[in-house]
Amino acid sequence: VSGNATAKDSSGNAIGAGDMSIDVLGSGETSIGYFYFDNVSGIDSVDYKLKYSDNLYYSPVIGNLEVEQTINDKNVIVTVTNKGEKAAQFIQAYALFFDENNDVLRYESTYITDDDYEIKIGDTLSGQLDCYKGYDHVEVYFTGRANK
Repeated sequence: VSGNATAKDSSGNAIGAGDMSIDVLGSGETSIGYFYFDNVSGIDSVDYKLKYSDNLYYSPVIGNLEVEQTINDKNVIVTVTNKGEKAAQFIQAYALFFDENNDVLRYESTYITDDDYEIKIGDTLSGQLDCYKGYDHVEVYFTGRANK
């Protein structure tokens, strides 16, 4: 999945642009993609286009991850076990921390990998995603892949 976006101000002027991609997403899997507009403020709207290809260069792995979350007052700890038949590569956890009005307070991400950038078959690794403000709830998403 890939996308391109243009951020616009209230007059409809383009004030930022960004791209996003997810290497592979398997059937029934959920992930996150985002557009980052560097040093841009005053965004009123975002125009975007998404596309996907059925040509898989990698195998999906998110559905093979067993995830436990421990939610604390300043962070969420994610513990990930690879239950699949291939090493899970470049596993990245993304946390969206929300206030009671469902507005995003903070976005945080971290890789959950060993020194080879993998979670080997059967291995369990943990990561910490911090929020420095009080938050109401958190949602955690993952990206990752395996060789075909």
